[in-house]
Amino acid sequence: MKKAVRIADLMSPAPAAEPMPVAARAESAPARRQGRSHTTLYLDRRVLREIRGIALQFDRKPHDLLIEGINLMLAHYGRASVETLSKE
Repeated sequence: MKKAVRIADLMSPAPAAEPMPVAARAESAPARRQGRSHTTLYLDRRVLREIRGIALQFDRKPHDLLIEGINLMLAHYGRASVETLSKE
């Protein structure tokens, strides 16, 4: 059975909630992400849909395709691959 709601209960201030502990970012990041930076890429929805479609068709992740594209760009400009640069 539901507890009856009284207007007086609604008007009284709510008890203060205890703050939740916040873990430091370095501690909460998985080991594979430590030492790596996050970046944002803004794409048109149609472009992102195509990337997702290609990833689905070839059983890959969109992230893997984006890294492949970055590797192609680095090679075009005569630079080392993402994997090589990440090891240094």
